[in-house]
Parts: sequence; C-alpha cells; structure tokens
Amino acid sequence: MEEHFQSAKAVASVDYDDVIVLADEKSKRLMVFCALCGKVYNDPYITSCGHTFCHGCVLGDTHAVCPSDNVKLSLLVRNLAVAEEVGELLVHCRYGCTPKQDVPGEHEVDPSGCPVTIKLCKRREHEEECEYAPVECPNSSLCRKLLRRDLKAHLDTCRYVKCPHYKFNCTFEGTCEELSEHLQNCRFEGVKGVLNQMHDQISRLQEELRRKEKMIEELRTSLAELSGKMEKIETTSSVSAHRIDHLEEQQADVRKEVSQTVSSIGIVMTELKLVQQQLGVVGSFEPQHLFKCQGTFVGHKGPVWALYKCGDLLFSASSDNTIKVWNLSATYAGPHTLTGHDGIVLALCGCAQSDKLFSGSSDNAIKVWSVKSFELLATIKAHDDPVCTLACNDSLLFSGSLRSIKVWDIQNYKMVRKLPSQNHWVRALVVVGKFLYSGSYQAVKIWKLDTLEVVHVLKCGGGSVYSLAVTDKHIICGVYENLINVWDVQTLQEMETLTGHVGIVYALAVLKTSGQTRLFSASYDKTIRVWNLELLTCAQTMARHEGSVTCLTVSRGRIFSGAVDSSIKVWQ
Repeated sequence: MEEHFQSAKAVASVDYDDVIVLADEKSKRLMVFCALCGKVYNDPYITSCGHTFCHGCVLGDTHAVCPSDNVKLSLLVRNLAVAEEVGELLVHCRYGCTPKQDVPGEHEVDPSGCPVTIKLCKRREHEEECEYAPVECPNSSLCRKLLRRDLKAHLDTCRYVKCPHYKFNCTFEGTCEELSEHLQNCRFEGVKGVLNQMHDQISRLQEELRRKEKMIEELRTSLAELSGKMEKIETTSSVSAHRIDHLEEQQADVRKEVSQTVSSIGIVMTELKLVQQQLGVVGSFEPQHLFKCQGTFVGHKGPVWALYKCGDLLFSASSDNTIKVWNLSATYAGPHTLTGHDGIVLALCGCAQSDKLFSGSSDNAIKVWSVKSFELLATIKAHDDPVCTLACNDSLLFSGSLRSIKVWDIQNYKMVRKLPSQNHWVRALVVVGKFLYSGSYQAVKIWKLDTLEVVHVLKCGGGSVYSLAVTDKHIICGVYENLINVWDVQTLQEMETLTGHVGIVYALAVLKTSGQTRLFSASYDKTIRVWNLELLTCAQTMARHEGSVTCLTVSRGRIFSGAVDSSIKVWQ
C-alpha cells in the first residue's frame, strides 16, 4: 500500500508589534529581516521576483518594487520555512524592553522589567498574562497606572467605584458612599432594563460587523492575487503566435474568477450596510457564512484514517489501532475507545438499520461492533492484505483490498462472492441506490447490485483512485496526481477535471445547503477545498490541520475532518 505521508513541524503563526529585542547571538545572526522595512519578517511571502518580503509591506504599497531586481511585486505564496524560522527566534518580553535614548524606534533590555525570554511565536501568549504588563484599575481612572502583579493588592484597598451604567457613558467615579447618592439622580437608573436589552443587541450586531469586515479583507486579498496573475499573463502574452490563443483562454478564466470575487465582495458589502443600519435597532439578521473551524477533537495517538457518523455519535479510526466514539450532543463529550484490532484501522462504515459498525484494518480483518453497546459482535478474516475501504447497504457489506473486492452478508457475515480481480489497490467504495462504485488504478467501475456485474467503466487519468462521491447529478473521484474528476451521473460523460490541490486527494464528501451543493475535498497538502458543484469552481480553501487531511464526513451542516496530525476538526 502506497504511503506518502511526512512528519511536518507546525509552522508558527507570528503576530507581533515593533518591540523586538533578540535575546541570543544565534537569533541575531539569522537572515530574517525584510529588505523593504528593515525589520524582522511579519508574515513572510514569496513574491513574483522570487524574494521574500513582509505580507503587509507588499500589500500596503501597490507600487512596491523589489530592491534587488527593481520589478513590481505581487504576492505568490506564504514562505512557511521563513515563517517557522521567525517564530523560533528567542526574544525578550515586550515589558522587559525600553526605548533606546540615542536611537529612535529601537529598544533595549530594561533591567527593571520582565526578565523572561521566549520564542517569538509564543510571546503574545506570555504577554497576555505577564506580571510586568501595565494595567489600569478597573474601578476608576482616578487611580494611577500599575503593574499587573500589583493589581490584586491595589484592589484590596481601592476606595473608588464606577457607576454601574458606565457602559452607557455615565461618567461618575467616586466612593461607595458617593455612588449611593449618585444613583438616586442618575438618568440611566430608571431605564436600565431597556438599555441592557439594547446593549446586548448592539453587541451581537457589532460582532457580525467584525465578521463581515474579515470576510471583505479575505476577498480583497484574493482579488489582489488574481490581479497579479492577470499581470503575469499579460506580460507573457507576446511570446509567440502559437501561445497567444492559449494565453487568452487563461486570461478569460482569470477574469471570470475576478468577476465572481467582485460579485462576492458586493454581496458582503450589502450585508455590511444592513448590519450598520441595524446597529441599535431590535430585529432579526441572518448573515451568510463561510465554513470556519469550530473546534478540535484530540485523543488519538496516531493519524486519523476514517470517520463515520451515526446519530449523535462520531466514530474515528486511527493508526493507534483504536476506534474512538465521540458524543456530539450538546458538548461534544467523549471519547469512548474501542480496542481489538492488531493493526492500523483504515476504514469505517455502518448500517443504521441494524445498528452495526464495521471496521477494516491492516491486520486484514473486518470487525463488527454494536453501535448501541459498543460491544464487539464478530471478527471476519477478510483478505490477505489490509482492508482499505468498506461500504454497505441494508443487506450487503463490501470490502476493498489489494486487487480484491469481496461481498459479505450483513447478517451472518459469510462471504457472498469475490468479485473479479482488480488491477490495483481498491481504496474507494461507495453504494448509492442500485449500484456499487469502486475505484482502482485509473478507473471507476460501476456494478449493478442485483447481479454484481460491471455495467460500466469510467476511465480517468492521474493514477490510483483514492476517494469517491456520488450525487444525484455527479460521479466524482479524487486521484493520486492531485486531481478531481467529475462525470455526469446520467450520461456518464466526463464534465470537468478540478485542479488546485498539490497532493493526493484522500477524501471527498458532499453537503447540500440552502439550495446549493458543496463538495469537500481533503488532501495530502493539508487543506480542505470547498467546491460549488453547480459552477464546478472552488469557493473556499480551509487550512487548519498541521498534517495531511485523510478523511471527511458530514452531518447536519457540519463537516468533520481527520488528519495525520492525530486531530479531528469540526467546520461549520
């Protein structure tokens, strides 16, 4: 079985201000300074000239040029290696630094300040709790500023309080005795119920406003990147008559993407104006959201290879030879652990009608579990090689392995038939309606369930098929060479080949929401892409995993993804 995973160190996401004092000679010798601003790289990006600069230095100046090559700069891709190197710099806490008297804009170590030295990627976390950080007394602005370590002692003796209606701009500050007298005349005291209700509503609308502003910024970044692509195409359009037609087609595609992005910005701007109009007004507001990571499940001690959802339970299979059961009701409680396999658990599927869970493993066996009691019901000695994939309907269970597909009775667990030998590993099986779909090397076969005979073979390029999905309109497969092939389910004609991933497409999942059908694809490149199946275009790229994303499942508008980083993430 082909293995293409690598152990990758998490790249630090550095967020810092101008106060950076390096703490050791090794950090000072590293070449981590932007040639545009002269400071330590802040979100380093490789640009069109091949050099690396801060993201803000390029994006903030539309006329920025490379100091070495004197060419206009456009962003290409984030420099993960440099970002990780910057994150590992050993620096002083900001509250242990003081401005240099003789060099404006630079800082030096303050002997009376915080003595902590820490990696830059972890400094903000430290500074949020640093005992040397200056803070204000929450009771009154009449008190002097003090260090966080002195705040508790100060509050024990502070004699000042604010009016409880300070959030409505009541400016009173005084002693407890003065407060009692003030409340008798405070203009906000008599309407505090209405004011609190309005304050809660405004807080919710302001939160929506912040979300929309973030979405606009993401769309603007996408627009800038697409504009850079257009400029690059335009500069190379004069190469030869043979290539002009091809370049014009590429340019038209990019313009289409820009138009779609501009249209999306217009929608977000309209919603933003609606939020602004509703600030301070009671009413309903239902914004449209991108899919965002809502949480992470941790517990496995190895890569997560398969996911299966049944009711409020999520089952996950891992290289640690276990299956974990997560209760998704209310608090995402869990997990419960199922043990019994002697190898990596590679596949999961279930039959809701019989409340059974089936698991396939590198120990060549299939195990049958009770979904209600989590008890092991049976073990099937299935194949001579690892069981890579499982699928079932109400009466039959299908298992895939090296050049092999076997059919099992779901009640007595006996083999019904071994299908004709396949040309390679069978890593993907899907049962939909009256058909079984199987993926192997450069082919998707369609089997009729009542006869277990092949009725059609779909040829596809890109090497082995790793994932399959079937909708009422499409047959979709993900392959070894980074591609997603799409066929019409009625005519069986190829419709499109989707590109964008830079690694094996390990998993596919389909979700229907508000009249639209979304395809989710998980890849070796650590990302999940969201595709609009009506337009056959990529609508979003989600990158939160720190390892290859290997499996997906959907439930009630939520997406669950498992990865080589041993975690499971929830998206909504």
